[in-house]
Amino acid sequence: MKAEKRLYVTADRKKVVGEGDSRAAFLLVGKGQEIPVDVVKQYGLRSKAETKESKPREDKGTSPPEKETGFKINQLKDQGEGKK
Repeated sequence: MKAEKRLYVTADRKKVVGEGDSRAAFLLVGKGQEIPVDVVKQYGLRSKAETKESKPREDKGTSPPEKETGFKINQLKDQGEGKK
């Protein structure tokens, strides 16, 4: 995996942070450099593509029927009004 930006480790070497982070103490890898597999595993690093795929979808609860079916409900409402 190649680094998309400079990555640093904190002083206690427990976390990886990006460039500009106040906790950055030691340079881990420069932009565009290959990150060794053992470092990727040690810190649990992921590429942007892997992060997007693994993010769980937010459960916003059930939406109202109007939003789920959209046009069909509105169409039925319109037809019902015309029959009065």
